[in-house]
Amino acid sequence: MRKRRSDLLVTVAICSAVVVVGCSSNSGSRSAPGVAVSGSASTSVSSAEAIDLDPTPPKRSAAKGLSKVRKCSDQKRTECATLRVPLNYANAGGKKLSLPVRWSTRAGTNAPTLLYLNGGPGLGNNRQFLKSTLNKLPKVAKNYRVAVIETRGTGDTALDCPKLQADPDAVEDVMPMRPNQIEGCGKRIGEKRKFYTTEQTIADLDRYRRALRISSWAVMGFSYGTFEAQRYAIAYPARTDTLTLDGVVRQDGGDAFYTPALHETGRVLREVCAEKNCGYDPAADLNKIVVEGMDGVAIFNALLFATLKQPYVYGLIKAIHKAANGNKRPLRQQIKIYPADPTSASEYSVGLFLATMCTDMRFPYGTSKAPLKSRPAAIREGVNEINPAALYPFDRTTARGQGQISNCRHWPRTRPGRFTNAKFPDMPTLVINGDWDLATPVSDARAQAARIPNSQMVVVPRWGHETIANPYGASQISGFLLREKPSVVDQ
Repeated sequence: MRKRRSDLLVTVAICSAVVVVGCSSNSGSRSAPGVAVSGSASTSVSSAEAIDLDPTPPKRSAAKGLSKVRKCSDQKRTECATLRVPLNYANAGGKKLSLPVRWSTRAGTNAPTLLYLNGGPGLGNNRQFLKSTLNKLPKVAKNYRVAVIETRGTGDTALDCPKLQADPDAVEDVMPMRPNQIEGCGKRIGEKRKFYTTEQTIADLDRYRRALRISSWAVMGFSYGTFEAQRYAIAYPARTDTLTLDGVVRQDGGDAFYTPALHETGRVLREVCAEKNCGYDPAADLNKIVVEGMDGVAIFNALLFATLKQPYVYGLIKAIHKAANGNKRPLRQQIKIYPADPTSASEYSVGLFLATMCTDMRFPYGTSKAPLKSRPAAIREGVNEINPAALYPFDRTTARGQGQISNCRHWPRTRPGRFTNAKFPDMPTLVINGDWDLATPVSDARAQAARIPNSQMVVVPRWGHETIANPYGASQISGFLLREKPSVVDQ
């Protein structure tokens, strides 16, 4: 889940996806404030699914991949470099991508490293992301070398589809884009679009680890970064010391119809309304206007962004109530303010968002390899199988029309990213989510925590997306990382 343009500079995939470095740790879980959730017993997980796996630690003399290592000119106590990776790992001698990376040096050269993966997919600007992270986790910054990366297809290597970049609806997660522009973007990127899945990204991440000459690291992710982090941990369990997941995208990619978030909207609205003593049922109001024909997707989009960080959703609740009583103008005016301003591809790449989401996810029609003509019927059949109560206060029209389904329906046929529903390796894991988060709902976080052995679940009350921006959330993340900090084994 991405952020609005106003948040881009402080949160550099939605819904992102995410890491700490040191030697492999077998320490048990420790209790933390909140709700503890333990997964089932762990089993050995094969990492054969990932590409470019290297089961043996690299020797110091063999470490390669970083060039132009230097002190960053735009950020104090930080080093910058370029990570060279193959576009296609099956052809390592072919075209290369140059990915900007940087890491803080506040903790000193012998400190373990935290690689933190941002949301998206598609967000760039790793300088601001690192700055924001260091400010939110000052104790962690003194104990870890915090590392970030501009993943392939973002920043300097951004996939650029100019017509989509200029469309305000295209920088919103759930708003439908123009079909011809989606198809045109896929064709513009061409056959190389199959090399921009999460599968390639996690191979890039491990190449980054090897280039830093470290045997393992802990992984932390935000939003879509949690998906990357989980995929990395499953593929490289011996390289992952700890896992921190903030705003969780399930390891299976979640529900393409957004069913959990659509349904949890009712609970969130009612809880906010109860705190304000509003005296009416906002969920019933919302259902009424959606059934009467108001644009459920646009309303859902507005509510998503009103529940980022500290929720400011009450104004929308009042507008929804007025609309249910016949005055729809205030709600229409509020909905208009939510499309974000167009932005550059280097800051947020719509092309990368589509190339990754549409090939990583699984849909009613199967994968991105399905013929375009077969997709509409499969979508209709899939949404008709959903119990309307599971979507309340929204409806099937909203579920079918939101962008995750309606946009990927038009993405050109592409080799799909590899899918994993594997059992999780046993490692210390913090799963943390805002109780009022609609971008990555808390029900998904709880479901994923139950699948991870040795996990702790913390719910931040009265908070939306990005718990690291909440003082209590940041304290829980910091406490977990400092308790689980590994000893350093350098190679």
